[in-house]
Amino acid sequence: MRSRNACDLELIYTLLEIVSEKEQQNQEISLISLFTEYRNRSGTKTTYYIVKKHVEIAVEKRLLEVRGTKPLFLALTEKGRNYMTQFRKLMELLD
Repeated sequence: MRSRNACDLELIYTLLEIVSEKEQQNQEISLISLFTEYRNRSGTKTTYYIVKKHVEIAVEKRLLEVRGTKPLFLALTEKGRNYMTQFRKLMELLD
């Protein structure tokens, strides 16, 4: 069983991955769209509050940046891209 911190890191990685995919398609993603996409992808009954809390953590750590106010759009920062690269390398080592 994974620890809570490991699950949190994985959730943040997945959120960053979704934002990155949307950016590659030249699309912006709102918080509510990110929640919907995450819930569809993960197949779990994650609440909006949990996704919002993790997005706030990612913004606080400067992995994501907020653009606009209503609707709130999210963008991946350079630090967020580096986080994703390091996380992938870590997962490869653990496999």
